[in-house]
Amino acid sequence: MDPDMNKYDLEHVTTGHARMSREEWQGIYHRVWDAYYTPEHIERVMRRAAACGMSAGNVMFYCLWFFGCKTLEGVHPLEGGYLRRMYRRDRRPGLPREWPVLFHLKYLRHVWRSHRGILSLWLRFNKVRKEIKANPNRLAYTDLALTPVEDTDSESLGLFTVTDAAKAALKKTGGAQPRPVSA
Repeated sequence: MDPDMNKYDLEHVTTGHARMSREEWQGIYHRVWDAYYTPEHIERVMRRAAACGMSAGNVMFYCLWFFGCKTLEGVHPLEGGYLRRMYRRDRRPGLPREWPVLFHLKYLRHVWRSHRGILSLWLRFNKVRKEIKANPNRLAYTDLALTPVEDTDSESLGLFTVTDAAKAALKKTGGAQPRPVSA
């Protein structure tokens, strides 16, 4: 366990891993966020939402929040916010306090850059949202994630074949079983 209590949040490695070093594990964490929250994938998620009858605008808002917190603020989305409050007196032990004028100038610059970045992202994603909303065939959109699962998919999908545990679970259940439809 990590002795630094400041690391016990949503984005720091605090325990060891059986196969990865601390740096590798932290790097994988950041790479997963970077791989999921790309502009192309956010567009795909918005299209999927519209195809399922959901509001692409609501999905855009949450994706913008998560993408913006990670890329613009460098914090986990659950630790970010529209206006991140920072206090001059909140310093780690041993660090001197900044001068009030210098601190507030830096803070204003930070707020300006963040809002400029959020506006830029919003303009980009809102353009995509308008295109999706204007498309009369938006409900017909489909991709692999929206394709219904077939009984034969258990032999071909990587989810069921990539690890020994998945193969064992599949063998134990005898393949994918259809779920009962609730009334």
